[in-house]
Amino acid sequence: IVRDNKGAFTFHAGNGTGDESGAAFHIPPFSELVTMMWSSGTSKEDVKANVVRNAKQVAYKVPVQKIDLRPQYAFFEYKVRTSDNVELVLEGTIFWAVKDVPRMIERTGDPKGDVWYHARSALIQAVSKVDLLEFMASFNTIARAAAADEAFYEERGVKLYSLEVTRYECADGKTARVLQEI
Repeated sequence: IVRDNKGAFTFHAGNGTGDESGAAFHIPPFSELVTMMWSSGTSKEDVKANVVRNAKQVAYKVPVQKIDLRPQYAFFEYKVRTSDNVELVLEGTIFWAVKDVPRMIERTGDPKGDVWYHARSALIQAVSKVDLLEFMASFNTIARAAAADEAFYEERGVKLYSLEVTRYECADGKTARVLQEI
């Protein structure tokens, strides 16, 4: 993505299609590559050292100049409460991708953060509507329902492929022991 001195964007696909969005291009005078700051679980130092931490919290902002249009993933660990007030720790994976770069540039500067935080909010809301027994019986269905807000993602130029819960446990050890006895 190149921004000229008037603020207009030019998008280069890098796929060698033969048009102006081909793989090789020159940056015109008074223009610059656009650098966005995206949320990441990996620090700037780790990015420079090519270390991937796959952290479950978005704690850092990393510079992005080239947008990968392939599906990406982000890990999560959220604390949620069921309708019967049992606090759970959910772990899982969010699979998503950038689908419309011009729309993404227009609507958000941090698509990964938007996806991560919106998925978190939707999952917290979905879990809060069910009790623990219902959650344990159908947590995958609940996660799919939480990921169903396609309009939010579409208006930001991204697509959420799936929101998967891979592990859950009671946040309180005492509650976990009582549930094991039951």
